[in-house]
Amino acid sequence: DGQPVEDNQITGGEILPNGDGTYQMRKSLVISEEELREEHEYNCTMKHLSLDNKLDFTFDVAESDPGSSTQSVVISVLVFMCVAVLIITALIIWRKRRAAGRDITE
Repeated sequence: DGQPVEDNQITGGEILPNGDGTYQMRKSLVISEEELREEHEYNCTMKHLSLDNKLDFTFDVAESDPGSSTQSVVISVLVFMCVAVLIITALIIWRKRRAAGRDITE
């Protein structure tokens, strides 16, 4: 939303080596569920000596809501289970009818 985040809300920031001789730095911001519901826009600005300009990344909370993906997985599993139960029930009924038909003809 254009407002800077206080430093005490950001964790990390240590410079860590990569296996190829380069280095990395990671910083994290923990966002509460209340803040997620308010649908703020978060930007990350990166400055480095090798860059002519600063890099800005915008994080869209609505697109990366973990609750929505969890909900879709739960719904998919429930639908799959219902379909599996229907197929198994249909197979059991079909086998019983088929077996009953054999008993009558014999």
